Amino acid sequence: MSIFGKMIEEARRQKRLTLRKLGQLVGLAPSFLSEIENGKRLPPKDEDKINDLAIVLNVDADKLIDAAREDRVKLKPKIFERLDRDLAWGLCRESEAVSDDTLQKAFTRALEILKAGKE
Repeated sequence: MSIFGKMIEEARRQKRLTLRKLGQLVGLAPSFLSEIENGKRLPPKDEDKINDLAIVLNVDADKLIDAAREDRVKLKPKIFERLDRDLAWGLCRESEAVSDDTLQKAFTRALEILKAGKE
């Protein structure tokens, strides 16, 4: 189970909220929340949604955001091992905010630059 998912599930149960009710309160699908709690999905990309969850569940927003980041780091651990953590996290956040085409072009260009540096 993910750190974020465990925090959400424990706080939700403590507040005696169903997944359906929590979803209604924060604008997320109950199935999405269930998958997060069970470690099958990553936390929401939108930190405003994470803040909404923190408010409804009465948990520390910073801790919840940190837990979400930790879970996302697990997705791409090697890049986080090689880059400064803040830089790597920024790269992940920015890559989520652009189109697939733009992301493809950026990575293609980055690979070209890396290959040129090896020669």
